[in-house]
Amino acid sequence: MNRFLLGLALFLVGAVSAKASDKYSGIYHLYPTPQALSVKAPKGYEAFYLSHYGRHGSRWMLEKEEYTKPYQTLEDAYNAGALTPRGVEVYEIVRECYKDGLDREGELTPLGERQHYEIASRMAANFPKIFAKSAKVDARSTIIVRCVLSMASACDALRDYNPRLVITRSSSNRNTRILNFFYKFPDSPMCKEYLDYMAAGPWKAMNDSLIRARVNSKDIIDPLFSDKEYLKGVDTHSLGKELFKIAKALPNTELPHRLWDLFTPEQLDAYGVAEDLWFYTSRGPHHLTKGYPQEYSMILIEDFVAKADGAIDGTNPNSADLRFGHDGDIMAFLPQMRMNGYDERLTDPDEISLKWSVALMSPMAANLQLVFFRPKHKKATADNVLVLALMNEVPATFPLEQAAPGLYRWSDLKKLFLTPLN
Repeated sequence: MNRFLLGLALFLVGAVSAKASDKYSGIYHLYPTPQALSVKAPKGYEAFYLSHYGRHGSRWMLEKEEYTKPYQTLEDAYNAGALTPRGVEVYEIVRECYKDGLDREGELTPLGERQHYEIASRMAANFPKIFAKSAKVDARSTIIVRCVLSMASACDALRDYNPRLVITRSSSNRNTRILNFFYKFPDSPMCKEYLDYMAAGPWKAMNDSLIRARVNSKDIIDPLFSDKEYLKGVDTHSLGKELFKIAKALPNTELPHRLWDLFTPEQLDAYGVAEDLWFYTSRGPHHLTKGYPQEYSMILIEDFVAKADGAIDGTNPNSADLRFGHDGDIMAFLPQMRMNGYDERLTDPDEISLKWSVALMSPMAANLQLVFFRPKHKKATADNVLVLALMNEVPATFPLEQAAPGLYRWSDLKKLFLTPLN
């Protein structure tokens, strides 16, 4: 095993490098274009199967009120002549964002399509043996349109790479039960305790309290208003959060505007920490979630395992299984996999943000690729098949002994994956 060579010309610092403000973008963080990845199979081994899960690409904001509320607040102030010149500039940006996003809430942007096309193109180029000749590729997505279009874009890239590929695509409730296990079907397995927690648990108040303690929203909003009497009737706390969300979302639309300069580095940090806390206490392994998110992720974990076992023993004819879903699911199943230490139980908000940054874990078009290598001259088994895990095209780690640099035995990985997170 010590002679296995894995050329991984990719490093965490380079892969996630971005403008300083981008690290506060949370789930709106643009997909970080990775450096070139050069993978050389271990001696005597060949890549033969790839198992994938991808978040949809860049999208418009999810809810109509995310556009209408800040727009209406600033339009009313504009009509009342209550804005400073800088306030008018911000109003005009918010107005353009409103016009651009209205009736497109939650839909994939053109940038989102390109992200998945480029990711799939690199995937095929990095592992040409998997996508050679008339190999079979199965792609599945949830019923949400932005996921369907992300899947379509990735499949277009693979077909452009090799027109002989046999690609099947599907989007259905059956897929959604596996790929978005938080989807609220009438017969959802989610228990009342977790649903009540999500609806009215203390996690939302924790997030809001952190922002109120660390951000004086008037410092953000006051420079926008010339009429200080009018400003007394404005909910500056809500408007500050709304403008921060627009600042995060704007780069995904490719509109030629930015709002980062509304905020100081300290304010950006506070909002960023609050967002990481929000997701860690709702989808992550925080003690308040009682392990439910990871328990519910098992249906997807079991799909990973069953498809991979089938690829090894020949009962799964696919060279690649592609899945397209959502950020919250990624945040739940990565801790269950014990990847990159994401299963660590934390309580301090700043430590959570440092070790569990959703901008790095689940940016737009986030993706996991499990690449399987088998011996060329032996029958493949769970014990001799080796796996390279790439999270956002960066090598990932697990609390296991490596069989070779960057590689883990599938038998060890699947045991880890299937062990409940206590």
